[in-house]
Amino acid sequence: MQLSGAPSGGPDSAPLEGVATLYGLGLTAILVSFAFASFLCRPRNYPTGMMIAALINTAAVGIAVPQTIRHTTRQGIVVRVLDRQGQPVPNATVTYERYGYGPQGSTVFDDRGGPLHTDGNGIVTIPSRRMRFETRATISKLGFRDLLFTLDMQFGEHDKQRDMVLSTRETRAIAHGSVPATDPVKFTVYLPPVSDAPDPLTKRIGLNSKRDVGDKPARFLDLATGKFSTDQPSDLKLELSPAINGDFSNRRFRITGMGGVKLLFVHSEANFDDQLSPYDQVFRMAPETGYRDEIVLEGKDYKSTTLIYIRSANRRLHARLNLEALGDITGQLARYYGELFVNLGGSRRLE
Repeated sequence: MQLSGAPSGGPDSAPLEGVATLYGLGLTAILVSFAFASFLCRPRNYPTGMMIAALINTAAVGIAVPQTIRHTTRQGIVVRVLDRQGQPVPNATVTYERYGYGPQGSTVFDDRGGPLHTDGNGIVTIPSRRMRFETRATISKLGFRDLLFTLDMQFGEHDKQRDMVLSTRETRAIAHGSVPATDPVKFTVYLPPVSDAPDPLTKRIGLNSKRDVGDKPARFLDLATGKFSTDQPSDLKLELSPAINGDFSNRRFRITGMGGVKLLFVHSEANFDDQLSPYDQVFRMAPETGYRDEIVLEGKDYKSTTLIYIRSANRRLHARLNLEALGDITGQLARYYGELFVNLGGSRRLE
């Protein structure tokens, strides 16, 4: 489905904006010319009529300049809002705030606004500004959880992507990714139902390879307790290996499920464009299929951020491992730190 809505910036509205901009610049130039001519040809005593005309001219310049800037920087953000099943969510309420940065963004016109409402196709156009402006918006509707998103600035014409972060009232930065820096900006988000609120049974365990594994060839982790051991096989086996032939890119980290425990690797960044990521991935719900016994991170797969889901053999326990892959000071040994979120109640919700 193509995103639509009232154009606010972009190819469809560019001709009209160009005409308005030329009119604004022309009017500003005429008014400034009058002011400059009055300064050069000033009489010794100013008539009352001329003083009134000067005041009107000054006020007109003050109005014309901001209006011209508004037209030249205008850009719409077209958002399509879907429910969990991928169906449009009409009449959702949207409010927004905008922040500027740098020489082209320090002054923000209309820095906040709304409420706006999605149409029958779940689409809403948020007024915004080009380049160095950040937009923060909240999408609300009865029966759904509030969804907050931050669309980051575009710092230069060479930036072809703009970073975006999704949050909920319960969870900050629940998903992150990027969207094309088009004009207007277009992307799609899910609005989660109230029934998908985070499960209170989720527990968090901090992980650090120097503490957890140290100089041991392998260590075993019990998911229910978060305890590591050397000789007591449990749910997970973690092995760190040195680089092959001293090559930093060949660090290896092996995670093996024990006793029927299964693992699944997913990309940590979500897509919000035409290749929209699955709902479960965006809202951190353990997938139902695709698991395997072992995951090995090495070479190009040993990236800075990794997301791994874990499922017990009886499917009564799910966990999410947020892993930051590192090297030691020499770059020879695989390292990591991160967080393990465990749901002991059997639910797949791991937000």
